[in-house]
Amino acid sequence: MSLPPLFEQISTSEGWSLQQLQQAWAFIPLGSGVVALATGAVLQRRADRPILIVAGVLSVVAILMRAIASGALSFSLALLLFGIGTGAILVTLTSRVSRLFAGEGAGLAQAAFFGAYTVGAALGLATADVLSNWLGGWRLVPVVWASVSAIALVPALRTSLPPSARPSNVRQEIPPPPGWKRGVARYAFVYAAYVGGYLGLIGLLPYQLRRWGWDALHADGVLALSTVGFVVGAFLWAVFTDRYGCRRPAFVGCMLAAAVLTLCAPIAATGGPHFWAGVAVVGVGFFSGAMALFFPILLDDPRTGGTRAPQSIGLTTAASYAGGFLIPFSLAPLSDAWPSFVLAMYAIAFACAGAAMLGGTSRAT
Repeated sequence: MSLPPLFEQISTSEGWSLQQLQQAWAFIPLGSGVVALATGAVLQRRADRPILIVAGVLSVVAILMRAIASGALSFSLALLLFGIGTGAILVTLTSRVSRLFAGEGAGLAQAAFFGAYTVGAALGLATADVLSNWLGGWRLVPVVWASVSAIALVPALRTSLPPSARPSNVRQEIPPPPGWKRGVARYAFVYAAYVGGYLGLIGLLPYQLRRWGWDALHADGVLALSTVGFVVGAFLWAVFTDRYGCRRPAFVGCMLAAAVLTLCAPIAATGGPHFWAGVAVVGVGFFSGAMALFFPILLDDPRTGGTRAPQSIGLTTAASYAGGFLIPFSLAPLSDAWPSFVLAMYAIAFACAGAAMLGGTSRAT
C-alpha cells in the first residue's frame, strides 16, 4: 500500500504512464489468484508452516525487486511475484484463523486479522511520501518495507496449530455437501466484486486526489484515515454481529453504503470543500470493514464450511484476486481521462457484492 501514493513521483522520475502503473498494480491480485486455489487445496491435508516460509521469502524478495526495476515491465513482474507470495500467505493465515476460532467469536477473530492487515495498509499510505523524501527517492521505500515484512513473518513462522486444529494427513476424498459448488460460486462473486472495487479505488485515489488539487499530506492522510476507519468498522460490525447475529444483512447494508459514498467522493472532491470528500472516503473505509464478516458467513454456511472450509477459502480467495485484477486492469485505460466514471464503476462493484449476498442459508443470519 506504500505504492499508490508514489505513483505521481514514479511517473515523473521514471517516465512510466499512469495507465502502466495502474495495470502494474493490478498484477498483484493476478499473481495471488494463480496461487490461492492451489494453496487452499494443499491446506486440506498439509501443515501450513512450509507454505508460509516459501511464500514469505518470495514476498520479501519481490518487494526488493521493486527497488531495482528498470522499466514498467520489470516493475509489473515484481508486483506479480509479490502477489503470488502474499496470495499464499493470505489464504494460509485466513485458514489458520478459521481453524483456531469458530462459533460466536469467529467474527471478532477475523476482524482482528483483517484489522491488522489494514493497519499495515494505513502505515504504508501515511508514510510513503515522508519516507521517499527522507530517503531521497521512491526506490528505497520498498527496501524499508521488505525489512519490516521479513521481521513481521517471524511470529507466524514460530507459531503452530494445536493438534485439534491441524488438518488430517489421511488421503480420503470427502464428497462435497449438496449445493457446495453453487454456494462457493456465489461467495466467489461477492469477494471478487468487493476486492476489485476496493483495490481499484485505493490504487486510483492517491494519484487522483493530487490531480484534483489536494496536497500530498492531505491526500495520503485521508486515505490513511480511511484504512483506520476500516479497522474500526471491522471490529464494530464483528462485535455487533457476534452478539446479535444478522451478519448477512449487516454485510449487505455496509456494501451498499460504501457504494453510495464512493459515488459521492468525486463530487465532493471536485465541487465542494475537501472536508466532505474526506468524510466520504473515510466512510468508504468504515463500511468496507464489514468485509471482516465475509469469512464467518462463508464458514457458518453448511454448504461451504466444515470439512470443505480450506477449499472454500482457497476458491473464494482466488476469485477475489481475479476480480482484483480484471476490474482495475480493464478500467486503467480510462482512469486518466474519466476518473469519475472509473470511480462510479468501483461503486457498482461494491453494490454488486452487497446485492449478491442477499438471502442465503448460513446460520448466522
